[in-house]
Amino acid sequence: MEKEEDRTNHIIRTKAQTGPAYLTYPKRALIDSTVEEIKTGKPLFNFTDEEDVKHIVWEVPENLNETLIDEFSKLKHLYIADGHHRSASAANVRKKLDLPKDHPGNYFLGVAFPENQLDLGSCNRLILSGNGIKPIDFINGLSENFNVEILVEPNIRGIKIYMDSC
Repeated sequence: MEKEEDRTNHIIRTKAQTGPAYLTYPKRALIDSTVEEIKTGKPLFNFTDEEDVKHIVWEVPENLNETLIDEFSKLKHLYIADGHHRSASAANVRKKLDLPKDHPGNYFLGVAFPENQLDLGSCNRLILSGNGIKPIDFINGLSENFNVEILVEPNIRGIKIYMDSC
């Protein structure tokens, strides 16, 4: 919660959101083809940053706006791939400031990628055992909310936990 509160205070003080949440959605052929059409135009920005990451930004031509709006409105859900603290912080700002319905602060920055073009890297967390929980009790606790399998060779994608013993 500390990270979320820190981001909430940052948005309030700067009156700006400085990073988007990364969203994903089930692929839609018309969105993909429209984006490919947009990418045939001249980019507004095209540069490589100091970490060797290439950034290319295109403007959506006015004649394609309606297509994208219509296709995205057909999506039932967008899923947060990365940025749950950013989106929760934006919601906190909205509550704290009690913004009118049409205020831009009711929205947050997001960038959406189709699921077939998204590859989430590993997300590593260290769980310290100093609290007295036995490994088997930890696994049983996880299984209350998740499907848990003990794997000999963990070669599948997903969340993996390595333990000495159960």
